[in-house]
Amino acid sequence: MIQTPKHSPLPWQGNDAGLIYGQVSGDDDAAPVVCDVCDSPLEYTEQEKANAELIIHAVNSHQNLLETLKRAALLAECLWQLQGNDDARKIAERARAVIAAAETTPGDVTA
Repeated sequence: MIQTPKHSPLPWQGNDAGLIYGQVSGDDDAAPVVCDVCDSPLEYTEQEKANAELIIHAVNSHQNLLETLKRAALLAECLWQLQGNDDARKIAERARAVIAAAETTPGDVTA
């Protein structure tokens, strides 16, 4: 089942003023501002630029990374089941824990 995300549509992108935008969702809509990483409107520091780039890259890569990890976990589980490979079991268990954490709604994380 594919769930419709509640966040702004992807991909997100930034501008030269420290703002991160989501994609336009309709013909007449403006791109939604997701966040502003700049402390001062007069100075956009290198660290703030790096923060914005990290946020954008992480958000835009999240779904693909999660789907790839799910496939890797499945392969590790198969290897564990078929060959009794303990390293594969550990990888599968760790991957499933990371997947569960990634799929947890923000604010519901207890770990």
